Amino acid sequence: MNIASHLSCLMRLFFLFLFAVGSVPSAFADSAYVLNVYKTGNGTISAGQLTGINCGTACAAVYPSGSTVVLTASNGTFIGWGGACAGSAASCSVTMDATKAVTATFSAPGGSTTIVPTVPGTPTGVSAIAGNGQATVSFQAPASDGGGAITGYTVRASPGGNTASGSSSPLTVTGLTNGTSYVFTVTATNAAGNGAASISSAAVTPVAPGTMNLTYGWNLMGNPAETPITVATAFSDSNMVTSVWKWSAATQKWAFYTPAQGDRGQAYALSRGFDFLTTINAGEGFWVNSKAAFSANVPTATLVVSGSFTPSVANPATAGGTHALPHGWSLIATGDGPTPAQFNEAIDTVVSIPPSNAPPSPPTPPLIVGIPLNVTTLWAWDTVKGQWYFWAPSLVNSAGLAAFIAANGYLDFGTAVLAPNTGFWVNVP
Repeated sequence: MNIASHLSCLMRLFFLFLFAVGSVPSAFADSAYVLNVYKTGNGTISAGQLTGINCGTACAAVYPSGSTVVLTASNGTFIGWGGACAGSAASCSVTMDATKAVTATFSAPGGSTTIVPTVPGTPTGVSAIAGNGQATVSFQAPASDGGGAITGYTVRASPGGNTASGSSSPLTVTGLTNGTSYVFTVTATNAAGNGAASISSAAVTPVAPGTMNLTYGWNLMGNPAETPITVATAFSDSNMVTSVWKWSAATQKWAFYTPAQGDRGQAYALSRGFDFLTTINAGEGFWVNSKAAFSANVPTATLVVSGSFTPSVANPATAGGTHALPHGWSLIATGDGPTPAQFNEAIDTVVSIPPSNAPPSPPTPPLIVGIPLNVTTLWAWDTVKGQWYFWAPSLVNSAGLAAFIAANGYLDFGTAVLAPNTGFWVNVP
């Protein structure tokens, strides 16, 4: 080694000592900085033209202020840089304007590297279908597994905190109270732990199969199951029932039934231009004029979901749902217990009408403001109060719903849901 090399080496050692003890002379304090390099795995880090760095597991060198140190990874499978360097390129440049530290990771012996996972991301697309004292919750896997395989998912109900766990969607939460509205969240788990909870599902209400509770007076009921109700079987007691009425959107006519007459009201219905009512089909709403509170036994089946009412579209030709709504008034029922806003969202079509468009400037795709006008209005009846619940998306968008409800003496849905066995009117534009 020549004299110049000796002097360079001694000078570096001298500056390292001064930085270590914190006594750098003021004349040199801003003229040189320490670069620390920490290495894991099998490989070598060198400093290129500026000598000083040639690492084992850790090393350091002093460089003039403002100089650029090019670190190079070699002699191994390089994973990536950290600290004052970033990325996975073989070389990294560090400007020495302060004392700095760099980490470099190579493959561990044998050519492998250990990746420490973080918790997984958040599951998406959470939805629920209510059943008898239970709900089946579907979801999609998170975009990130955190670097470790997802080992399971947990669904949690609110209120109550009931849970269900399993390896994939869907999962069924049991032990729920019929008639209570629930929302659900989902978390994913890997070796690092539990990820964050998902956004809550829409609210659903479990319902006991085969039971429909009515009170004295006019009850707006619905069939939330995918099985017809035979009217003469469910409402045959003339001591309890005065009459049953159903609106047909297809024929634009009422259908009528009464247990008080021998022919169940068939002759009366025909004389008045009504249809004779025999069946309440899946997803249909109907009125029952009750003489007293009682419970009717009805068939059990898979519950009707809100999305099944999605209207068909003529242009572009798009099929509707199983119970596709026509234009105008329909009296319906659903089994998944949505709020009015959630029902409106569930029946989105490819041509759902946005309420307004922000004028684009410069020309860009228009910005949709508010919620789509899939229904014009939605109404539900409160038998005890003898009043209508009312909801309209146009008034939601104009912030005028509360004032309209107050001015007309209607009831505000608030957070109330369209419960199973409850019928409701919708007007589709």
